[in-house]
Amino acid sequence: HTNEGDQVTVTKAAVVEYEFTVAGRTWRGNRVSLGESANTDATLERYPVGTIVEVFYDPADPRNCVLERDPWRGRNG
Repeated sequence: HTNEGDQVTVTKAAVVEYEFTVAGRTWRGNRVSLGESANTDATLERYPVGTIVEVFYDPADPRNCVLERDPWRGRNG
């Protein structure tokens, strides 16, 4: 939300957080897509609270994780 003079701009952002386990250690992530999602409503529809998801992660560093490897999925809803 920004206010520049008399002009107000409101920006929506989807907040998706997930947790997964690798070798007995729990990790948390919040990155949905490799590309930026232009459709937050579609993102929230795909990942409602409590949904079991597949997480893609770097085995050398599970902090590098994402739910969608296709950079265009988030853009196309």
